[in-house]
This record gives sequence, structure tokens and C-alpha cells, in this order.
Amino acid sequence: MALAAPLRAAPGKAVIEFDGGAESLLDARATRRLVALELADVVVPPAPEQGETALFYRVLADGEGRVRIELWERGTLHGVRVVSAADGGRALGARRVALAAAELARRLRAHRLRAKVVAARTRAHEAERARILRERTLDGPVALRSSFAAELFAGEGDLLLGPALALELDAKPFGRVDVGLGMRGGELGFTGRSLSLFELELGFARRFVLSRTLDLDLGLATRAGLVSLAGAREVDAVPGETESWWARALGVARLEPRLTRELRAEIGLLGGPVLRSVPLVTVDGRDRELGGWFFGAELGLVVTPPAGR
Repeated sequence: MALAAPLRAAPGKAVIEFDGGAESLLDARATRRLVALELADVVVPPAPEQGETALFYRVLADGEGRVRIELWERGTLHGVRVVSAADGGRALGARRVALAAAELARRLRAHRLRAKVVAARTRAHEAERARILRERTLDGPVALRSSFAAELFAGEGDLLLGPALALELDAKPFGRVDVGLGMRGGELGFTGRSLSLFELELGFARRFVLSRTLDLDLGLATRAGLVSLAGAREVDAVPGETESWWARALGVARLEPRLTRELRAEIGLLGGPVLRSVPLVTVDGRDRELGGWFFGAELGLVVTPPAGR
């Protein structure tokens, strides 16, 4: 084999290597000169994280009057062309090899330029996505929701007011698990007697991004807890009893505008059925049941601490 001296192709360089069969078909000196001329205006950008481009051509005879031109760069094959070298003489064969070498270099150049454009677009997209994430309110992995709700029960018109506290835990990709507790107090219908609740809550929710500063939170939950009925003479058919337990299910929709990166406000509507009603007798001797459907509204704040802090 014969190894040629480097041929410069700005800004990199090219090396041509012939095997014995190819040298017998071609004018090697003319081939090197013509390749240098063809590559003079072909600028092949380097691959990412590499220095100067170094093109390496192998010219190999195939035994049928043709030569195979391979373009390598840093151990990677980037293209192959096969041209005839048996007709037209050695000079014409050298010209064909030079044109094929230039075509391979231009193809590599086009590929590298496309890759640079794609990489630039990817970087821009990732930068924009990072900017949006930086500007958006934090979402998990843990958040604390504090709220105050008003709930009206259909039928007898029991109105309950009170606070609640819930821990929001990410359960990606499915959504979020909410664990909380709440207290409610009010009057038993229009009797003027007090009614109070202490409940534990377990629910599932999912937050949807409406805009950079506004989210929609949808959830389903169950609540169960202690009911205290100071306005009752009998509860669960037990004379003198004023306490019992109940359970209810609810659906909730919350709009959550951004206040700061770590803080959201929340404005919610909720409603659902009582799953375990409480039969009672009021102090005036009237039979009734604490149950049915309820509807309400809540206001609150959601605090999401930065992860790792």
C-alpha cells in the first residue's frame, strides 16, 4: 500500500490511501492533486466534542476494473462510492475518484450541518422548557394544602363551616394522593343546636396546567370521622347518645392561581353523597337522618417547598 501525504481541506485535512490494485489503475499523483483541488472549498465541520476534522480516504480495487472509495473519519465509515477506472485511461480514473471523494465530503458536510441545526434547536427547546419550568409554580413531590370550607347539606339545610389540612403526595404518572383531616361545625337544621365533625380524608387528585400562572386540580376522596350532635336526644337508636360516625364521598374541582413559585391560592367547588348516614331524634322529638347529598365551596393555599431543601 502507498500512503499519501496529508491533503489540506480547510479547515481540516484529508489523507488518501491506495491499495496495490488501485495504484495500478490510477495515476496516484494526479489523484491526490485532483482530490486536493476538489476539497479546497469543502469545509466539513467537526463532529460534536471533537477537534479539527480529519478525513481519511481508502481507494481499493475490486478486481473488475473499478475502484471503491471509502470515506473514514476517526474510525467511522461515512460513505462509499464505486467508480470505473478501466475505461478512459488513468487520468480520467483519477478525475472520477476526485469527484467521488468530493461528493462524499459534501455529504458528510451536509449531515454535520443538519446535525448542528438539530442540536441547536434541541438546546433552544430545552432552554425554553427549563425557563418555563423555572417560572411555573412548583408541583410536588410534596405539598401542604390549608383550606376553609362551607358545606350545605340538602334536605334539612345543615350548614357546616370549618378548616382542613391536607398533605399532597405525588404518585406519578397516575396523579397524586391526598391525606388530610378537617373539622366542621354548624347548626342542626334550624333547631339552633350545634353539630360538629372531625374527619380524616384519603383521596386521589390530578393537576392540569391551564397556563403559566393557572392550574386546574380535580380530585375524588372519601372522608370518615366522628359526628357530635348536641341537638339530638337519640342517635343510632340509642337514647341519650349524641355521638356517632359517618362516611362520605366527594368530588372536587379547584382553580389554583399562582402567587409565587412555591405558593398557590385555591378556589374550589365540591360535592357528593353521604355513604353512612346517621339516624337521630332531635330534642323536640322529630325523627330525621343526617345524610343525603352535600355541596360546598372552599378557599385555601397550597405550599410546595422546593425539593431537596
